Amino acid sequence: MRYFSPLEKQIVSALIGLKNPPENVFGMVMQPILFSKGKLALLVVNQGKNGMLLLPNRDLKTITTSMTEMVEFISLMEFLEKERLIYVQSFPMTCDVSLFYEGSSIYLDITRDECNNFSSTISPGESFVCNSNGYQVWQMGSVVLSTVCGVDDLCERLLHYLNAMIYPTETLRGLVRNDFLTDEELQCRAQLKEARKSVRISTIAFLLSICSIVVSPIVSVWVSNHYGYSTLSEKQLLRLESVIKKMCKTDTVVYNRRLINDEPTFKVGSKNKD
Repeated sequence: MRYFSPLEKQIVSALIGLKNPPENVFGMVMQPILFSKGKLALLVVNQGKNGMLLLPNRDLKTITTSMTEMVEFISLMEFLEKERLIYVQSFPMTCDVSLFYEGSSIYLDITRDECNNFSSTISPGESFVCNSNGYQVWQMGSVVLSTVCGVDDLCERLLHYLNAMIYPTETLRGLVRNDFLTDEELQCRAQLKEARKSVRISTIAFLLSICSIVVSPIVSVWVSNHYGYSTLSEKQLLRLESVIKKMCKTDTVVYNRRLINDEPTFKVGSKNKD
């Protein structure tokens, strides 16, 4: 699964947030995300054959950023459609001029006057016009957006999604619920978490073993100094004898216990005799 950028996550979340997808054209949903007020507008003319970007200024950084967002949007939508995470019901453009901009209709009702100029209200306080300087969006008597560059090569691919009804699948909804992680990535994270847990447990066990090795002689010396030397009981001696016999495979250990002055004596003999 691919990495999702912040913009792509915002777009996908907008898809998931559709209450009644058949009643929403996706271009209207994208207006506050890609075509927000005073930021960017997409003008489509000649029934979708030509497209132009309207931007607040003509500097290279603004143009590059806007073009990058358009390409990122197309890349994301094509990926979702190819992976069958969405189903797209696209419609052909039926009007000569359409404007994708926050506050406008997906099909902007633009009238043509005798001077071959366009004039239409986008939202309260704004208007869309065409004059000798090209297409412009006016607000409170000032130009906020104007035509900067054409996007004819991207226009058809953009309209395939903007002028369409899009239906997100349950798989896509699950991807959003899992913070854009696939089932394989979630499983990998769970395995990594278990591995880290095992490493922590092993580290703790190792440290406890080291502490036991260091502390045991100290405790033994302290006990001996405090309570005096202790001797093994008969039961402990029998257990020790059993352990020694199990450890020896080739030699027979003959253990003779003699109690002289309450101290045990060991004798070891070999079974290999001449």
